[in-house]
This record gives sequence, structure tokens and C-alpha cells, in this order.
Amino acid sequence: MSRVVPQGRAASTPLVRWLAVLMVAALPSARAAAEERTGRGYVMAGVAFPRQGGVTGEVHQTYIRAPGGLTRGWLGGAGIFVIPAVSLELELSTTGVMRARESTRYNTIINAERQDRWFALAVRYHVRSNRVVGLEPLLGIALVSTRSWSQAEYYSFSNPPQLLTVHPRQRNDLPIRAGLMAGIDLRVGTARVAVVPSFRIQAAPAGDAIDSTYPGGGFPVFTFRPGVAVRLQF
Repeated sequence: MSRVVPQGRAASTPLVRWLAVLMVAALPSARAAAEERTGRGYVMAGVAFPRQGGVTGEVHQTYIRAPGGLTRGWLGGAGIFVIPAVSLELELSTTGVMRARESTRYNTIINAERQDRWFALAVRYHVRSNRVVGLEPLLGIALVSTRSWSQAEYYSFSNPPQLLTVHPRQRNDLPIRAGLMAGIDLRVGTARVAVVPSFRIQAAPAGDAIDSTYPGGGFPVFTFRPGVAVRLQF
């Protein structure tokens, strides 16, 4: 069975490479700027607005596809400076619940929902242009957990169709899969307290269990996640 490839794949690959080059190029200048922060830690929390491919709203599908769209989630994390201008960071983030109402064969409608949770380990580069503003690219690996729910409605073949049965809402926990993350943040504030707008590209391929849950394909590989957080350094 062929798999639908998200349109964002080609566009995101050059951006990931650009971020990697930026991190390498920025290290020499960042080292001198952040010498005093070596060994310190920080915590952060904020809101995210992840977007994924997939169907939304009410659609007709011969086979069920994964719901997608723009949602609101949250993010949180903590890090520690391991060498000057470089920190090691743990980040937990979620998407919101993505929903679609999919009419399929045999007069059946499936109400499909799903949500992703990301647990990432990243290396962050701290490039401080001055005391107030800093640029912070990062790269990391991640584990991704997807929760999904579905509820089936069955209708008669009369005209107009009449609702016959509504099955209970069922939850499915799909297998955890590995992924990658790249991003860039803008730190605005003091050394102790800062507001951090961010952007992430997150990638995690689907597995066989996901393909069987959504036989119509369309499960997204990429997540594009803008967000903003408050960070406290200690």
C-alpha cells in the first residue's frame, strides 16, 4: 500500500540543514558571550501551536485517515550549561487534540481524534548578541507517543439515512516511536528571566501499527511548532 508523503518534507530538509550549519558557525562567538553562565541551570514553560498534516472537519474517506490541523498545546523543560554557551536540555511538549469526522463505506461515520506527546533531549547553543537579546538554535532526538480515539456511528440506507447505533468511544495507545527535532529560539530578557519565542521542526516516521490504525494513510511525518515560553535561570 502506498503512503501519502506530507508536502512539508521537501521544504523542511533545507531548513534543518541551515540550522545545523548555524549552530556550528555560532559556537566560537557564543563561547565568549556566555562564559559566566557555565554550570547554571534553567526551567521553562509555555504554550505551543503545533500544526500537522491530516484531514480536518467533516470529510468522506473510503478508508480512515489520520486527523490533523493546527492545535494549541503546551511545552515545558529544563536544561543545564555543560560547557560555555552550550546547554543540554530535556523538553516535554504536546499537540492539542486533532479531530476529524470521516464518513466511510457502509453508511458509517468515524469520529477520529489523536494527540502527540514529545519527549526530547536537545543540545542548545546560546548566542548572545547583547545583554537583552540572544539567538538559540538547537538540535535533538525525541520519543513520540500518540494517543488516538475513535467512535463509530452507523446509519440506515434509507433516504434520508437514520442513525441506528453509536458505539462507545474507544482509546488506542499507539507504539512509541523515535524522532528528530530542530529549532531556533529568540531569547528576550535578562540573564535570570526571559521570554523565549520559538520554532520547531519535529519529524517522526509512522510504523506498521499506525498504518493499520489509519489504513487510508496520510499520517504526518512532520510537525511544525511555533510557541512562546517563559524561562527562569538559576
